[in-house]
Formats: sequence, C-alpha cells, structure tokens
Amino acid sequence: MESLLQSGELAKRARVSPRTVRYYDELGLLPPSHVTEGGMRLYTPTQLTRLQFIRQMQKVGLSLEDIKAALGEPYQASGRQERVARTLKLLQLQQAHIQAQMAELHRLQKEIETALETIIACFSCYEAECPSSCPQAICLL
Repeated sequence: MESLLQSGELAKRARVSPRTVRYYDELGLLPPSHVTEGGMRLYTPTQLTRLQFIRQMQKVGLSLEDIKAALGEPYQASGRQERVARTLKLLQLQQAHIQAQMAELHRLQKEIETALETIIACFSCYEAECPSSCPQAICLL
C-alpha cells in the first residue's frame, strides 16, 4: 500500500498552501483518498503528482475549470485516452493563443519604436516655426 500524506505535507511537497489543497478538494480536482474519523485528509503520492500537474497547467494559463474538464474525475480508471486527448487539445489551443499574443506584442513593439523615432526627431528639432514648418514633416507636438 502507498504511504499516505496528510494535507499539510502534501501542500509542503507541492509548494502550495494548505488552503490551495482544500480549495482544489472543494472544486473536485483533488479529493483526498481517505478521510480519518478525526477529519484528517490523506493523500497518495499519485495525488501529489496530480497536484503538481494542476499547478503546471495553471502556470501555462489554463483555468481550473479547463484543467478539471481535461483531467476528468479523480480515481477514474476508464477514459484515460480521452483525458489525454482533451489535455493535449487544451494545451495546443493555449499555445496558439500565446503565439497570437506574442505576435500582437511584437506589432506593438514596432509601433512604439516608430513613435520613439518620431519623438526623438521632434526633440532634436530646433525650428522656431515648428510644427508648421517642420523640415521632416513629422512634428506632432
């Protein structure tokens, strides 16, 4: 039998707060494998791996709702291929979303560079009649 971890030890090993473990339990993402008569929640090493995976998926931007949908119900032996396929699809969609964001940020960076060049040109302009007689026809200020 696997050695069981108390919720505090599980949290410590996963580098999360005990509140996070409780919250994931409340959401149905990480219910304990056993609850003692005294109410102590116990978790398996496999659940530690699941918790670490949940955190990894959050770091790449997936919501807990998406993660729960991808992972399915804990302790469910059937449907592994479907869960893997859902997780793969979610990660591919997230990757495409991040790539689109990066492209937009790159476009914005180019616009800022152009605006900086314009402002630097205006800053170095000493035309008394600026902006009406801007030699570079770029004066905006």
